Amino acid sequence: MEKRILSLIITLALCLAACTQQQNNNKNTKEKEVTNKVNLQNVDDVVAYFKENGLPIAETKKYTEEDDPNELLGRPGQYIGKVNFIDTNVVSKKVEDEKKDYGSEASSEEEIKKSMLEEFDTDSGGSFEIFKNNTDAKSRYDYISKISSDTGGILAEYDYVQKNILVRVSKSLTPKQAANYEKVLKELVK
Repeated sequence: MEKRILSLIITLALCLAACTQQQNNNKNTKEKEVTNKVNLQNVDDVVAYFKENGLPIAETKKYTEEDDPNELLGRPGQYIGKVNFIDTNVVSKKVEDEKKDYGSEASSEEEIKKSMLEEFDTDSGGSFEIFKNNTDAKSRYDYISKISSDTGGILAEYDYVQKNILVRVSKSLTPKQAANYEKVLKELVK
């Protein structure tokens, strides 16, 4: 009788260990699937991932070596892909602010969006910058952080770096709204 109980306990322990191992394998497979679907060296893939995960990215502008406003795209140690975007929360905030300041004279949502499309800077939503490696991404992050600090916050923004990806987000967003970008970035590059 004791041998049967001991045999049953051993069998149950082995089954439990096998189930736990299978769950870990499934989790690792799902994480690999996310990474395999998204080429972390491709800015289009990264932007699509953020959109698919519910971030309110309305319009985007992908830069080339010829039209990059910073003249950094493709240069040694700099980003290899750059997309600026408009976040719909920023559009809404600018509409609200204009209504408060100008009342019925305020610009419409479409007019504000049109002016944002003309400027297409990070303050309109943000920017995705893709680098060859983490060292280059971290260097850019440090550079931007220093500028923000040196200007007393006038040029402040939320910046998140993981592996080779730097996500820059407009200070017009609330901390909670901006944190959603950080959360999705961390999920992407687990």
